[in-house]
Amino acid sequence: MKTEGRICPLDYSIDSESFKNFRAIENSTVYIVGGLYGNFEALKEIIYMAKEEYNKYNSEVFIIFNGDMHWFDIEEEYFKNIEDMSEGCEKLLGNVERELFRENDIGIGCGCSYPDYVDDDIVERSNIIHKKLKDIVNKLPKYKNMLSKRKMNIVIQISNQKIAITHGDEQKLGGWECSRENLSRIDRQEELNKWFKENNIMTQHNAIKLFETKKIRTIWDDKEEKWYFSIVDVVDVLTDSPNPRKYWSVLKTRLKKEGSQLTTNCSQLKMPALDGKMYKTDCMTTEQLFRLIQSIPSPKAEPFKLWMAQVAKERLDEMQDPEQGIQRALLEYRALGYSENWINQRLKSIEIRKDLTDEWKKHGLKEGVQFATLTDIIYKTWAGKTAKEYKEYKGLKKENLRDNMTNKELVLNMLAELSTKEISENSNPQDFDDHIQNAVDGATIAKNARIELEQKTGKKVVTPLNARDGIGLTTDTKASVLLENEEEK
Repeated sequence: MKTEGRICPLDYSIDSESFKNFRAIENSTVYIVGGLYGNFEALKEIIYMAKEEYNKYNSEVFIIFNGDMHWFDIEEEYFKNIEDMSEGCEKLLGNVERELFRENDIGIGCGCSYPDYVDDDIVERSNIIHKKLKDIVNKLPKYKNMLSKRKMNIVIQISNQKIAITHGDEQKLGGWECSRENLSRIDRQEELNKWFKENNIMTQHNAIKLFETKKIRTIWDDKEEKWYFSIVDVVDVLTDSPNPRKYWSVLKTRLKKEGSQLTTNCSQLKMPALDGKMYKTDCMTTEQLFRLIQSIPSPKAEPFKLWMAQVAKERLDEMQDPEQGIQRALLEYRALGYSENWINQRLKSIEIRKDLTDEWKKHGLKEGVQFATLTDIIYKTWAGKTAKEYKEYKGLKKENLRDNMTNKELVLNMLAELSTKEISENSNPQDFDDHIQNAVDGATIAKNARIELEQKTGKKVVTPLNARDGIGLTTDTKASVLLENEEEK
């Protein structure tokens, strides 16, 4: 039986007909703000940005809040300030607001409709916070009535493009079908694309863009300075074939009969499969793929070519100016809703990790098994868990572990890696056993710091919190930036 905080009531259902009406937006900039969660300082910044845009470009700003404006504003003054300052904006209903004006307690709790993979402690904490908030709102009948008048969704039209905005998904106010986990499923992508088409919400271009979130395995060859792409992954994106491997096999046979050199020149490189193991797969360079795509009839060919060209350009730009890679990562993390404080720590961790791997490379160590072994030793020593155990503890699968660390975890892991690098530079290790000892010694420094901090605060440093739980996040974003597999590189 589902408990409070995990239940999605019947009145959370969104009438599909409500997406038929739309509001045309002309000569305006649109801000769509998700998950304000009672952050008054963030609201002030949004209002300030809108005023600056009007002063600079003489362009009105249409601000839409897509629900859950309130959360941590559990004082009357803060709650009223949030509502008053956002007057004139379009404010949609979120599960938080829906449960704030519900008169009878029907056991919904916070209304978040948390899925099973969310920890019970998080659900319980959400219910407690919401109860405190509701006690405040019950003292403010005027504002309670304002909440009850909000709509679940809105459709706006900019030029010829219609955009649907709602708090959960297209079916339920508290739905999770647009979370990162569900959008990674092909069947869900197809379902959503069908819904876009039926409701005339998004163009084909947008649908393709959504589909391009599917991962295409790539390898960068430092010697040749070329990208290699998995052909099967490319075929999958371009054809929507239920069996892209078979499609490529048939196409490869046909090209051989035609005397094409493409199949002869393609390379077999080891790439990770779904089971996490490395297998050889057919790969091509950017130039080869451009020629191959000509043999694959697909409306996605041109957008995909542009994507490949951009991938190649970004890599070359970063080689000339490494700072560009850092800047790109910064923008991506911001887009995902991570806080500036967390981003600063994360980017610093990337720098420190690279310093350590450069030190390992200097001594002839290889990426892959050796890097992964030493990384596991560092994690196990300071955190008490290997990379795999750490990810399982946080409920992760393919996500990047460090993108799901709290600030404290990042800082201590940086201390462990920085210490390992410094010790290595000072000791000049001669063999792999020496590197193992250096990893233990460096990570022990972080371990001692962790133990002392836990003793002083009474709080555990290593926690199951991840990006889904909001670590370092400023918005309700359920995603992770996968820059690289740092457990191996």
